[in-house]
Amino acid sequence: MVQATNDLETGVLSLYKAARCAQVLATGDPLDQGLSKILITVVRLGPVRPSAVAQENHIDVSTASRHIDALARRGLVAKSTDPDDARACLVEVTDEGSDVMREMLANRARAVEPALASWSRRDRKQLVTLLARLAHDLDELIAEENA
Repeated sequence: MVQATNDLETGVLSLYKAARCAQVLATGDPLDQGLSKILITVVRLGPVRPSAVAQENHIDVSTASRHIDALARRGLVAKSTDPDDARACLVEVTDEGSDVMREMLANRARAVEPALASWSRRDRKQLVTLLARLAHDLDELIAEENA
């Protein structure tokens, strides 16, 4: 068994475990994990090129394109010609895709709510604030490394 050797490693392991547990506890998601990640990326970044979706998810463009096509077939995203480069396309979420995204977020919130039931409002707010800060700082770090 792998043991964390310091507080940061313990925190990283805890973050992985919390995310995995929330995923396991969330039932009724309309998409599998792979398609969910792509939809989340399009919601966050869209309109966006498939190459940016691939980069954001650390996958190759062909894999991102297959997932985007699957989402498009379900009507969750729409592709259009990039006005800056007619050879490229842009992907953006549809109204139906936004509805699915809200459903997935609600599923996750319902999944973690019982674990947070005994937490104070202050502790919940602090958790949300710190997770948002971590996500932002990690995004910044990735952007710097890709610059």
